[in-house]
Amino acid sequence: MGHFAGIGDTEVYEQGIWLEPGGAYDVEVIDMLVYLSRKKDLLFILEMKILSSSSDKHGVGSKATWMAKLGTDSTFPNIKKMFIGMLNINMRDPDVKKEFNDGIEAILEESTEERKDENGKPRYEKDEAGEFVLDDKEEKILETNPLMGEKIHVDTHTTTMDKGGDFTVHTWSPYEEKEQEDNIPY
Repeated sequence: MGHFAGIGDTEVYEQGIWLEPGGAYDVEVIDMLVYLSRKKDLLFILEMKILSSSSDKHGVGSKATWMAKLGTDSTFPNIKKMFIGMLNINMRDPDVKKEFNDGIEAILEESTEERKDENGKPRYEKDEAGEFVLDDKEEKILETNPLMGEKIHVDTHTTTMDKGGDFTVHTWSPYEEKEQEDNIPY
C-alpha cells in the first residue's frame, strides 16, 4: 500500500464562490439545492451565473454561490426575500401576499428536488468550464426546476455580527433588463 491508498474512495467537495461585499450584480439561477455539509449542517444553496457585475472578482459568465444554513432564525426570511425579489412579488397587495405565502413552500420543494433520470444519474452535468450542460431531457429538467434561468438583482454589503465577525448581507430585488447601447456615431 502506498501513501495514497484509498484516495479513489474519497469524496470531492465543491466550494462556493461567494459574491464580493460592496457589489451590485445581476444573476441568473443555475440551480437550487439542499445539501448536507461535511459538518452535517443542512444548507440551502443557490448557484448563479453572473450577468453583470460591479466587481472585478466576478466577471460576466462566471459562477457564484449564495448559501443559507437551514434551521437558523434568519434563514427562512432571507430565502423568502430572495424569492420576493426574483419573482417581483408585491407583498403590499394582500391577495398576492397570501398567494405567495401559501405557495412558497411548494415552489422551494420543487426547485430543490433532486433531478435524476431513470438510472439515478443527474439529468445534467457540468462541462470543463463548470457550466451546466442539459441533456436531451431539458424540458423535464425545467419542469422539475421551474426557476432555472430566472434572473434577479442583488446588492451586497458587509455587517458585523453581534457575536463578532463579518457577514455579507444580500439585498435582493427584481432584475431589470438593461437596454443595449448602440455604438453608432451620430
